[in-house]
Amino acid sequence: MNFTFTWFSLLLFIGLMAALVLIAVIWTRRSSPGMVPLTLFMSAAAFWMTVGAFELAAADLSVKILFSQIGYFGFVSGGVFWLIFVLDYTGSKWWKNPFHLFLISIIPLIVLVLVWTNGLHSLIWSNVYLTDGPTGVMCIYEKGPLYMLNPYTQYMLYFSGIVILFRFSLRRRLYRKQVRLILIGTLIPIIGSILYTARVNIGGGQDITSFYMIISGIFYCVAILRYRFPDLSPLARTAIDDTSPDGFLILDNQGFVVGENPAAARFAGREPKEMQGNTIAALWPELQNLLLETSDMVPTDITVTSNGQTRNLDIKSVPLFDTRRNEVGTLVVMRDITELKTAQQELQSLYDKERELSESLEKEISRRSQYTRALVHELGTPLTAIVAAIDLLEGLVDDPTQKKIVRNIIRSSQNLEQRIHELLELARGELGVLDIEPELTDLNRVIRDVADEMKPVAAEKGVSLRTELTDEDLTTMLDTARIRQVMMNLLSNAVKFTRQGEIIIRSSIERPEWIRVTVQDSGIGIDPKQIKFLFDPYFSKSKENSGTVGLGIGLYLSKVFVELHGGTIQVESDYGKGSTFSFTLPVKNR
Repeated sequence: MNFTFTWFSLLLFIGLMAALVLIAVIWTRRSSPGMVPLTLFMSAAAFWMTVGAFELAAADLSVKILFSQIGYFGFVSGGVFWLIFVLDYTGSKWWKNPFHLFLISIIPLIVLVLVWTNGLHSLIWSNVYLTDGPTGVMCIYEKGPLYMLNPYTQYMLYFSGIVILFRFSLRRRLYRKQVRLILIGTLIPIIGSILYTARVNIGGGQDITSFYMIISGIFYCVAILRYRFPDLSPLARTAIDDTSPDGFLILDNQGFVVGENPAAARFAGREPKEMQGNTIAALWPELQNLLLETSDMVPTDITVTSNGQTRNLDIKSVPLFDTRRNEVGTLVVMRDITELKTAQQELQSLYDKERELSESLEKEISRRSQYTRALVHELGTPLTAIVAAIDLLEGLVDDPTQKKIVRNIIRSSQNLEQRIHELLELARGELGVLDIEPELTDLNRVIRDVADEMKPVAAEKGVSLRTELTDEDLTTMLDTARIRQVMMNLLSNAVKFTRQGEIIIRSSIERPEWIRVTVQDSGIGIDPKQIKFLFDPYFSKSKENSGTVGLGIGLYLSKVFVELHGGTIQVESDYGKGSTFSFTLPVKNR
């Protein structure tokens, strides 16, 4: 075999070297969608250029025909691999169906058989002969009846892939530039082939499609080496949304920006066209330093100024891995939290004001409680002397009228002493220092003692007071003094607001773990509008119809004492007919 290599052959070998470099780069990303069929497509093109160089350099007709036949392996497979690459890259599984794969492969296979058996039927080339050309001795192939079967099939495969990839790029602005470079690089040799098929004499009759592939390789080199096309394909499909207010940056392992959305470019104060192909260190040094200082997945705040506006960004970086768990880059997510920061600052300001008001209120409560304790002391000291004097006086008088007056003074003194005690308890409650000292106590006994004490008071008003207590054992853990005070408050109110009729005290086991005590009267009842305020401090029923009014402390303290035991207190009333107060206590043996 004689070969004469010309400058054109040398160009083809240079194109081959570039193709091999691209194949090596793409193969390192073979786990990414579409990269294996893209490697096969590039390999088919490299094979075609290699064989084409030898076919041009060969001197013998038979050798030229042999290399041309061998070159058809790359020629007929190129369109198939291209379409498979596009379908896999865009996420389509159509080509993985065996029948679909058979449909796009059957005609190229038939053409390959016809090329190798052309000497028997001349369906592909009707005549082949040598002639002089610009690149030396060249081989002229006259078209047979089925010659156009392969070009038409290849055009259909290539243009189908081009349309799919172009439409895909329209929906994915992030990597539109890379895709369009690939599309341009693919169109150039196709256009050259169409011109040759249409007998447009550009190469002096020689098929110079291989030369067009060298030009095509320049575009592929820019897309793959400059704009990291293989790195981008598996990442951008799910990571970027052009309409998202959040910014996204995709960096490769060398810190080059291989993808961004408009929000990220805006945050960086750059035009989108400035971003891709440049390093983040050159574009945004502040962000580069932040990424080096912080761990992955840890959100970090950063303040940036772009277009005259200062904004707060929440930055989070996420490592990206291929299917083999090899780290291939970093996804940087940026969220504008300027409004959130402003709201947080306003909230902090409100919190500070609330804290100041709370501290002021606590001081006021403390001041008032101190005043109340001082007042109780000042009132209690002379009252003690008065009570002692009255007790002494009661033993000195014998006249019934005088004894009655003395007893009224004693009762009033006891009532005043009770009010003073309630004021002291209220002060403790406001300071949060009220507590209980529970001990095992028979609740029924406490109820009977209070009832016996209040019966004479009720009888003086012509009101009957009776008890209906359960026979079950009501021994439980309770603070006797506190529960006694609750009973005294409820019975005092019942007597106070009942002119005639009766007051009934009941006790029962409501459930195995709860005791209920009820005080029912036939008094004036409670205005429905007032019921919801009854247990508030300082609230007192109107003295209308009753002729009496209190400080409004007793029911509030009763509620506090019952809740300290873990129970609840309720009221029901039929206005004008009477009221029923009840409270529950848990059964505790220790």
